[in-house]
Amino acid sequence: MRMGVDANKVAKAVGDRNIEALAALVAEVDATRKQEPPDQEPPASDQPSEKEHIARGAVPVNETRTVKQMLADKAAEGGHDSLDKDNLKHALKAFRKKLKNARRDDESKLGARYTTYGKTSSISAITPPNQYPSSVWEKLAEEGRLKKAGQGTYELPEG
Repeated sequence: MRMGVDANKVAKAVGDRNIEALAALVAEVDATRKQEPPDQEPPASDQPSEKEHIARGAVPVNETRTVKQMLADKAAEGGHDSLDKDNLKHALKAFRKKLKNARRDDESKLGARYTTYGKTSSISAITPPNQYPSSVWEKLAEEGRLKKAGQGTYELPEG
């Protein structure tokens, strides 16, 4: 009875796939809403807020930006798109952390006997973290603090 219509009537109309009965129920709901005084609002708990309509992290349907543009905007909001010394330092730290985790993950693969292989990782280049735009990684490569390895991957220089 949430909308002023008997739930059994709705269940029967849906179960029988009776479009005419559903249309009559919708008309009944519309008629009861028009009879309510306009100044009377439903309780606040029944009205979802604007934030509840959009799931966290979901993109609205009418969004026209590409994913690359959205990432660039997010980086600009967080200040990650600047090429100042402090930002480059944080980006390089994030790169080293991602590389270290990738190598540890590669080294910890189990063998056939429930033990690790015990050999060192062969990973030398990775795709840089995506919270920083490509201009930051290109700047670090220009400075010689990273080395381009091809196909969007970078590696640490020797030495």
